[in-house]
Amino acid sequence: AIATVALRVMHPQQYWTGLQAFASLGDKAGSKELPKMSETLQYWATVFNILTIICNRETPNHRDHSSIPECFDILTSMGNYSNARMSIPSL
Repeated sequence: AIATVALRVMHPQQYWTGLQAFASLGDKAGSKELPKMSETLQYWATVFNILTIICNRETPNHRDHSSIPECFDILTSMGNYSNARMSIPSL
């Protein structure tokens, strides 16, 4: 929910477009009689449609070529760390 609030502040157009997309999915699920999809959408607490969890791993440098440059990807780090490093060489 925090990422959704941040998106609403930083990029309101993307936020409202995400809400419209989920409303449209709910309408389609209802019209096609897909009850599990309708139920799942009620509990999906973010306008983001992808969540990736990387736990205690090093990932190779990469770019998200399917990301729209005007929109945001959000990276969140959680937990207590000692001797942790995060490097973003393209910034």
